[in-house]
Amino acid sequence: MGGDSFALVSSFFIFTVVPNRLLRACLSRAGKCTRIRPQECALHDPAEVGPPVRTRHALVLIIETVIRDADQAAAHRSATYRGGMTYAGDLSPTEAWVLLETEPDALLVDVRTEPEWAFVGVPDLTGLGKKLLTVSWNLWPSGEHNNAFVDDLREAGVEGPAVFICRSGARSAAAAEAATAAGLDPAYNVAEGFEGELDEKGHRGRTGWRARGLPWRQS
Repeated sequence: MGGDSFALVSSFFIFTVVPNRLLRACLSRAGKCTRIRPQECALHDPAEVGPPVRTRHALVLIIETVIRDADQAAAHRSATYRGGMTYAGDLSPTEAWVLLETEPDALLVDVRTEPEWAFVGVPDLTGLGKKLLTVSWNLWPSGEHNNAFVDDLREAGVEGPAVFICRSGARSAAAAEAATAAGLDPAYNVAEGFEGELDEKGHRGRTGWRARGLPWRQS
């Protein structure tokens, strides 16, 4: 998609579904990135200057903001659950793969959002002869909790054992606890998630499903 077309579609998207306060903040940050240090912007195309670049960067900032807020809300919800509930346990990505490989009925449920599945990538279970289940813990683009999450799990065929994964382990921990509370157990959490925690430079990728060399794919 060319710069003008991308800008048109993205502009329609962000101006119709994104709250004005968030939109203004992201467009402002994107504009500063383009005007001050365009060569350092990861989304910058030397052939594009101005609004298309700012719009593209704003869209990514919006996605990142919604996902960050979802992680924080899930961490709070998970801490609340731990006051009186529990789940089967935390697994490393490798331990999760082994469980999926050795337990015929075990399922992997990715609870991230559609943009994460499409742009970041997803675990690939074709080598195990299994299909990844995708059920969002939080709704996109609102970032609100999916109140039908347990119903969606049942509709997807989750009965247990189930392994939940998100970006860094916050949403998936809350999801595992919710599944356990609903009787869909045993439920496990991939503690490192798909991308892992932020490092000292604010980057992800040192830990997580991808960093451990496990199969994954992108759209």
